[in-house]
Amino acid sequence: MKQTKWLREHNAKMDKLQTKLIKKGIEPNTLKTASIPFLDQKFYICPFCLNRSEPKNFIIQLPKGKIHHGLGKCPHCHNQVQWQTLMKVKEMTIEEFAYWCFDYALDGFWEKADYKSFNKNLTAMGLSKRFWDRYKELKGNNEVIKKILGQI
Repeated sequence: MKQTKWLREHNAKMDKLQTKLIKKGIEPNTLKTASIPFLDQKFYICPFCLNRSEPKNFIIQLPKGKIHHGLGKCPHCHNQVQWQTLMKVKEMTIEEFAYWCFDYALDGFWEKADYKSFNKNLTAMGLSKRFWDRYKELKGNNEVIKKILGQI
C-alpha cells in the first residue's frame, strides 16, 4: 500500500533513531510532534454500517499531503463522520448507541445508513435484540420525541 506524504512525515518525526544530515555532520532526530488523537486508536466502528476499520482507512486526504482533522470517511459505506463521533461510538453501550441513532434519525440517519449492512453487522456482533428493543422503546415514547424536538 502506498504511504501518503503525511504518514511518512509522521513516522519520521516519531522515529527517534532517525537522523538528519546537516553541514556539521549527522544529528539525531529531536523534532517534537503533536500527537494526533484519532490516530492513536487501534480501530473505529462506523456508526452507519458498523464495520470496524483502522484509523488510517478513515482519513480524508486533502491537497498538498494534508489530512482532514475534523472528518473521516468510512472505507466501506463512504459516509463522512466526525472524528469525535467515531471516538464516542466506540465507547458507547448498545443502549446509548440506540439513543444516538434515534436522535440522529431526525437528521437523516436511516438515509445515510444501509439498513441491510447495518442490521447484518449488528446481528453478527450479537447486539441486535438489545439495540432494537431500546430503539423501539424510544420510538414509542412520546416524551422522548417531544424532548428531542424541544417541545417540553
